[in-house]
Amino acid sequence: GLVNSYFQGDGTTGTLTSPEFVIERKYIAFLIGGGKDPEKLALRLLVDGQPVRSATGPNDRPGGSELLAPDSWDVSELLGKSAVIQIVDQATGGWGHINVDHLVQTDRKPPGLRNLATSSHTVVKTPARYILTSVQSASHSPLASFTRSMVTSPRSSPSSPRRRWM
Repeated sequence: GLVNSYFQGDGTTGTLTSPEFVIERKYIAFLIGGGKDPEKLALRLLVDGQPVRSATGPNDRPGGSELLAPDSWDVSELLGKSAVIQIVDQATGGWGHINVDHLVQTDRKPPGLRNLATSSHTVVKTPARYILTSVQSASHSPLASFTRSMVTSPRSSPSSPRRRWM
C-alpha cells in the first residue's frame, strides 16, 4: 500500500522499516514521489544494516506534483542476500514528505521514464515477487512500522498464486 509521510503537514518526521526479506530477483521496482532531498527524504535498501541503494522524490521547488514516478534499482549482485526497505522522512518545510508505493521484485528490467512518457497506457507484465505492505499508525509517529508483508510466490502461476505472510 501507499506510504505517504504528509501527516498533518510537512512538519511530521519518522522512519519506516520493513521486515527482513531475501533479494530473489534482479530488480526492485517502485513508485516514488514527494520532496527531493537524498539525505532527509529517501527510500533505502539496506543490506547488513548499510544502505546499498537509495531514491528520493522529484520535487525541490514550489509547484511540482504529487504524481508518483516509476523508478528501480538493479540488485543483481545482491541476489540471495537478506535486506530491509527503509523509508526516511527527516525533512520539514516545503516538500518535506515522501510517497512510496508498489515495491516489486522482478527479473525483467522495468521500463525507463522515457518509455513510460511516450505512452499513457503502458502495461508491463513481469514475473514478480510482490511485497505489499500495511502501515499501522501510532500516536507518536505516523510512520510507526510495517505490520506485515504479503508475498506472491515467484514460482506460482498468475492464475493460482501461492501466498504466504511474512
